[in-house]
Amino acid sequence: MGSASEQRIALVVAVAVVSSIVLAAAGTAGFLIGARTPRLDSESESASLTGGSIVISGVSRNNGAGVAHNVVVNATVDLSGTGPLAQGDGVRSVNLGDLAAGASKPYSVSIPVGDRNLGAGVRYKAAPSWDRPSLDVAELSFSVTYSGSHVIDNVTGKVKNSGKGPAPNVSITFTESADKAGQSVLGATTTKLGDVDASGEAPFKLAVDIGPNPPNDLYYGSTFSYDSAQVVDEQETERRVGGTLRMTGFVRNGGAVQAGRLVLSASLLNSFGTELASGAAKVGTLVPGARAPFSLTIDLGSSAAGDARWVRVTVAWEQTRFLILRESKSQSTREPVPVS
Repeated sequence: MGSASEQRIALVVAVAVVSSIVLAAAGTAGFLIGARTPRLDSESESASLTGGSIVISGVSRNNGAGVAHNVVVNATVDLSGTGPLAQGDGVRSVNLGDLAAGASKPYSVSIPVGDRNLGAGVRYKAAPSWDRPSLDVAELSFSVTYSGSHVIDNVTGKVKNSGKGPAPNVSITFTESADKAGQSVLGATTTKLGDVDASGEAPFKLAVDIGPNPPNDLYYGSTFSYDSAQVVDEQETERRVGGTLRMTGFVRNGGAVQAGRLVLSASLLNSFGTELASGAAKVGTLVPGARAPFSLTIDLGSSAAGDARWVRVTVAWEQTRFLILRESKSQSTREPVPVS
């Protein structure tokens, strides 16, 4: 869920508080004919969502022919322009272990963002890595024999794996050319070596027919094929979880009597009406004509602001009627959260 949507939720909280205060003021007018009541108005509302984590989820799938060993999903959230960065800020990873050919595993990476304001939209990247082999030839030796008029170059050597992952079902293709660029190929031979473990080696022996009358200067090269892994990410999603929703403003009593022990509270509800998180602000007592600031904080905990579908705001206060009758009053309103 992008930051712009979360800020919209914050503003809906502000609007709901205003609506509730207006409803509270209007609702008190009909309690008793001639009864005087507080008239509550709010001013200068502002709202923001900070903190929490960006949770990146998806599925890693191995589309290759070999096992992907030690698969790690590395996730990064772009925090540039949001304040000083320490090493490791905006970066997290999760280890999925080994992935067989054709297998897949879901993952979820949580990246804390602290009290940073990410602005409109979150830029992120998630990429898998795994232990790969690195093959090369070593300890080569050459001897020449003949087959009729053709020169046969007999090559022996070793294939060494300096990578972190094994190379299963390895084949080597050895090529000899008349030019350094390998454009004038004189001959090539392929032979199978089997599996080459990480940090392991496999000997090979092959014969390359380089034709009649080859030049004195020859250039060789080698290529390898093996059952390689190919891990890709699928079904990638991002959402913001947790954080603190803050709203500040003022409440003014424009009525003729005092409003005592005034409290504003707000709750975020999901589509089933279940409360996700809530917060309250004590405003205190407001005499007629007085104005007091309020600061309403909602700690989202493990909930996501993007799951909120309703905002329920309650205004509670005490008032006195006929000089001696003290009564507690409250009124709630519920505002829908727009979903993009």
